[in-house]
Amino acid sequence: MIFLIPFSFYRLFFVINNLKTFDTNTETYQQFSWIVDYFTGGNRKYGEYFCHRIPGFIKCYLEGTLDLFSYLLIPLLISLLCLYFLFKNNKNLFYLILISTFIVYSFWSLIGWYPLRFIYYSIGNAITVLLILGYFYLNSNFFSKFLYSLPLIIYFIYLTMWNNPDPSSYIDNDILITSVITILIYVFYKFKLLKEKI
Repeated sequence: MIFLIPFSFYRLFFVINNLKTFDTNTETYQQFSWIVDYFTGGNRKYGEYFCHRIPGFIKCYLEGTLDLFSYLLIPLLISLLCLYFLFKNNKNLFYLILISTFIVYSFWSLIGWYPLRFIYYSIGNAITVLLILGYFYLNSNFFSKFLYSLPLIIYFIYLTMWNNPDPSSYIDNDILITSVITILIYVFYKFKLLKEKI
């Protein structure tokens, strides 16, 4: 309840001064409001990042998701590795991450405007959380942490901006291959450590 006080003062200021509020997210981009407009016959936008159709928005969001996977390929691969180890070692945390990612992903799917950053808010954040968990939970020594971080460092140094108009040129293939090789070195090192413990 206390959190509503600042918002109430903000709205009261507009009412007292007879000012009209303007929300660019709603007015310009029709974020979330496109759903009401769709059913009431209001203005809907198409093209570029807009996708104000039912069920067309699902296709747009899935295409954006594939672009995100392409953009964050190396972090995605490492986070899937982390997810696998989480499933083996901590099923509660595994399910919490999956459920929260699904809820946030579903929420942002209704925005109606699909630049890569909105998809990053769900899956991208899950990848980030998994990378952090992996760094601390999968690696017991400095060398292991170094090998874990190396493909990410190489990849992120050479990664272009997310709004690159050509998704096939997010990163050079040489850098991508180098990052994959360093992931394989890390995986072989981890399996070698696991065999030594057995």
